[in-house]
Amino acid sequence: MASLAQETETPTVGRRAVIYRMVTPEHVCPSGLKALHLLRRHGLAVEDHPLRSRAETDAFKAEQGVATTPQIWIDGIRIGGHDDLRRHLGLAVHDPKALTYRPVIAIFGMALALALAVGWGMGGAGALLTAHTLQLFLGFATALLALQKLRDIEGFATGFLGYDLLAQRWVPYARLYPWAEALVGLLMVAGAAIWLMAPVALFIGGIGAAHYFHSRQNDPEAGRNRRDDQATKNISYPNYHSGGAEIAGNWPPAIKSRTAGGSPCPVR
Repeated sequence: MASLAQETETPTVGRRAVIYRMVTPEHVCPSGLKALHLLRRHGLAVEDHPLRSRAETDAFKAEQGVATTPQIWIDGIRIGGHDDLRRHLGLAVHDPKALTYRPVIAIFGMALALALAVGWGMGGAGALLTAHTLQLFLGFATALLALQKLRDIEGFATGFLGYDLLAQRWVPYARLYPWAEALVGLLMVAGAAIWLMAPVALFIGGIGAAHYFHSRQNDPEAGRNRRDDQATKNISYPNYHSGGAEIAGNWPPAIKSRTAGGSPCPVR
């Protein structure tokens, strides 16, 4: 059989496909089902060969020299597995490492839908464009974002420690943050305990804003982008306007010549 690299034609109606896929009482291969659907959807006559046991599947893979199923041929030319079939058909292949905003879009879309549904149920169409519906949207969105983090709190905490200013100084904050975010969202939806919700929201939001500023406002002089106070190790945020670099001895040559052996501010 020809290799996948030799196959460049696009399948058309009337062509024939052969697929071998795993179908056992314990497991039906999802990729096999998706590949079978794609072949039929594109009008190919499909010869389906279910592999009914693990032993039969292993024997097929050993015979064909492949590591996975399904395996697909079109007009006698091997295409490969499900992803190879998608490429052959000119379709996009999912890349789990690719940057995507779909989860964020889904979260905010669902939050908006929930807010509109609750607003409609409470006051009809007239209640949709109100401040209360906006409050519901923000509350649902915050709670859903927290839920996304709580699905894998250890993984979130590990990433959070890489950039959050407070978490880098007090590690438990990395695990507390999603719960605080969830509390803010729930209280916002309920419209209750504003005295608690508001300061918590301002606190976690303020830390995030400080991180954003800290990560974007680098000193244009790379040599000054360091601790101002070398003795105080628990403070690492540079104060670029304090003259800390000069205090540390990084004086311009002209000033050094004027102040050598004396104070930078001579007494008259």
